[in-house]
Amino acid sequence: MKKQKKMTSNQLQETIKKLLTNLGITSGQTILDFGSGDGKYTLSASQLVLPNGKVIAIDKSKQALRTLQKQAKTKNRTNIITHQATKENIIPSNIPSLDVILAFDVLHFLEKDKRIQLYNQFQQHLKTNGRFIIHPKHTKDNWPMWHLSALSTPQLIQEIQQTSFRYKHQKTISLVHDNQIEKGPIIIFTKESKQERQ
Repeated sequence: MKKQKKMTSNQLQETIKKLLTNLGITSGQTILDFGSGDGKYTLSASQLVLPNGKVIAIDKSKQALRTLQKQAKTKNRTNIITHQATKENIIPSNIPSLDVILAFDVLHFLEKDKRIQLYNQFQQHLKTNGRFIIHPKHTKDNWPMWHLSALSTPQLIQEIQQTSFRYKHQKTISLVHDNQIEKGPIIIFTKESKQERQ
């Protein structure tokens, strides 16, 4: 994907806010930002879900989560919950039911069996008709790297569908990757009801 020049922090946040609004992130929702890093998407989402919504940020990096916590404190975002993922405890069992799960530029870090395990955990925590939204960076057709390098985007979609997520649609949209604004794919899945799965 063609990258644009580096933008200011405000420009990046404006792009993210526009993207999340376009994706239907709105007041009162509970959002999981999986692989949140230092929280660029978390912070924008936490603003959009005010006053009663919350955002749960999960990342394996303690340092990134500390950076996020500092920014949240500066902005008085008390509706952000952070969790450091470990091999034994990727997603805490006591989180509330989720309206939306974001997994942007993170799935390539996980081997297939770990991805399948993760999708199944997402199913457990997502509300019926809730949405699982991914930005599948580093697939075979998009700057291949790590554990998605041999997998095309259609193959990744099929992999996720096999865990009972329903593919809804895909769009190309401006998003933030490595502190730059670029056009990239966003793929949306929904959790089916038990009746729909039968």
